[in-house]
Formats: sequence, structure tokens, C-alpha cells
Amino acid sequence: MNSSEHQDELIDILSNDYIGKASKNRRIGVLDLRKLDQSEHNGRIESALCIEDGLHGLKERFSWLPPRNKKQDGQDRLGTNASGKSLVVLCNVDELQDVKVALEGWDVAGFITENDTLFWKEATKCGLVKINADNDDVPDLLFEPSQLARIVVEKLERSQEECETSPVTLLDLGCGAGRDLAWIARNLSSGWRLSGIDNLHSIVRRARLLVKDMKLGTEESKDEYPSSTRSAIESIVWAQVSSEGSLQALKHTIEGSTANHGIPVSSCNEDESVAQRLSAFASEHLPHRTFDILFLVRFFPIALLHHLPTLSHIGGWIAISHFTTVTEADEHASGRIINSEQVNRAYSGPPIGKRFELEHITELLENWKKVSNTEWSVTFHHIIPCEDGRPLRNVIFCRTK
Repeated sequence: MNSSEHQDELIDILSNDYIGKASKNRRIGVLDLRKLDQSEHNGRIESALCIEDGLHGLKERFSWLPPRNKKQDGQDRLGTNASGKSLVVLCNVDELQDVKVALEGWDVAGFITENDTLFWKEATKCGLVKINADNDDVPDLLFEPSQLARIVVEKLERSQEECETSPVTLLDLGCGAGRDLAWIARNLSSGWRLSGIDNLHSIVRRARLLVKDMKLGTEESKDEYPSSTRSAIESIVWAQVSSEGSLQALKHTIEGSTANHGIPVSSCNEDESVAQRLSAFASEHLPHRTFDILFLVRFFPIALLHHLPTLSHIGGWIAISHFTTVTEADEHASGRIINSEQVNRAYSGPPIGKRFELEHITELLENWKKVSNTEWSVTFHHIIPCEDGRPLRNVIFCRTK
């Protein structure tokens, strides 16, 4: 059991940095690992990330937490990691020590169990606790998106202010655990429809789990918002890029297998062009034949990129963010490098040859015109350091023909 002073301190933290604040402005996040019967007994804290199977369920959800703590001596207790969020963790007393071990390295303001009666009494009194969990209580996102997700959303919000547009469709190629998709869907209410593709089965499963737990699927959107104005994630597809640059849906060789890798659902028709194969894939496995935004973060499949206009339409974007080499031309391009003093120009991975280089921009523009008879313009081009200083080249191409 925590001391009464510490329980009071946690109540003060939540009262000052949680109640009445929008999720993006909170410096605290609540992680609830209690079993369902215990959370129903003491109630739930509004907007907490609830994982009812406790520590076992947390193991598949570590990527949903803020980055590990980078706190230095003398820093403010709250918001010391890269996402600006510290954690208050609710758990069953019999799992407390194991939970503490599992969360070593995270910025945790405190752990609360069912034995901390003062906390629950005061939390209920000040309006933190809901005795009955509402179906519309949406968990906070505790992680931060990629640079490119923020850039795309900001640019599109500005364009939508200037003219009315229909709901935007976005396909995240190499979506990973779905964090960018979730952040975009949560932060926009304009009816975006998002989809993702990844080639690792465990990652696809984790992304689908994120959609379910965060109530970001299309069914939740329709149930809670009958006008369907809420953004939602429509599909997460298990697929790989083929050697010639098309997409292939994957399946397990043995039903019920949990292996990360699979085999193509169907074999390639060698009489079809890559563009035809991409169109066939979209028609069969994706909710839309073309997308407003094709989105790639830290994933640079050059063979696929050469044929990607097949999945676009006029006015659509291809947005790419990947590691790069800073060239002399970049250094002399006014304003291209953001936070130049933080950029690590001498890094080893990924190696040269696996990066998104300056010359790729011209190569892609010329290739798209030649192969798919489409024309594109570059509407955004900046190099921004990632969290460890390695430079990411962020480019948005807009299709004009």
C-alpha cells in the first residue's frame, strides 16, 4: 500500500494535469491493468487505457506506451519523456511487483492497487472515477505519431479549410503496429477512412488489436456517430511487396499458425503488368481502388514506389518519410533542414543504398511520368532529425495529371 502522502500526491497530479484537459494537453496518462471484476468494484478512471488481462495483455501493447523515460536529475517529474506523458498505473496487488519490473525504464508517477483505499475515495470524490464504464469512454493515446503524420494532417486541415472536400482516404504502406493510423483517426473528426498494410503477421495482429481497443474501427464509428463523421480505420491487411513491385496478400500454410511470415494467397499472373496486379490487389483486398494519400514512414520499397501511382488519383498525395544522407545541395537549400544543429550526419544504419536520397525525388517524378503517364509536383520537402538525430527526408508529392 502507498503512504497516504503519496496517494494524496497522485490525486493532486491527476487533478491538475488530467481532469478537464484534452488528451493532447495532458502530461499524465492512466494505464489500467486490473482484472474486470476489480475495475468494476472500484470503478474506472475516465480515458484510461484499460488492459483487462493485466500483465499478459500488456506484453502485446508495449508499443502503445510513451517512449521510455529520458529523465535527467533535476527535471520536472511529469512529462519527461519524448511524448510528454508520465504514467499512473492501476493494477491488482498480486501483480504489483511483476508490473513494476515490466515497466522499469518508463516514467511512472505511481502504482495504485485495490488496497489504496484513500486514493479511490478521493478520486471518486473529485470526479476522476466512473463507477460504471461508459461505452463511449475513449482511451487516451499515450504515444506520439511520426513527423510525417503531423505534417500530412496539418497540410490537409489547411486545404480543407479553404474548400469543402469529401472524407479523405489514406493507405499506410508498412503501417507497423498502427500508431500513425490511430493518431490520425483520433485527432481528426472529418470522416477520414484509413487502411494499413504490413508484412509481419504479429505486427498486423497488434495493429488490429489497437484498432479494437481504441474503438477506432468503422463499426464503432457508425455506432457512436450515426452520421459517420468520425474518422475510422477500415482495414489492416497482411501483405508483402513482390520483387517486381506489386502487392501480394499473405496467408499461413497451416491454419491457426502464428508464424510471422506467410505465403502469397494467389500466384502472380505473368501476363499481367505490375499496374494490373496492383489494381487487382486493391479491388480484392482493400476498401478502395485508389486513395487520396499513400503514406510511407521509414519504409522505402523502391520497386513498389515506381508503380504506386496506380493506387492514386488526380489531386492525391504520395507522402514519404525515410532516412537520408544530407547532401551539399540540402545544406544550401534555404530552410530545407529543420533543427540542423540536432542532425547526426554521420550514422551507419540504414546503410547508404537503403536510404531515401535527394536524387530519388527526380527519379520518381520521371519514372511516374514515363511508366504511368502521370505528373506530380513536390509540395513539401524538409529534412528533420528523428529522436536519435538521424535525418529523415520528408517529401509530399501531389498528382497534377
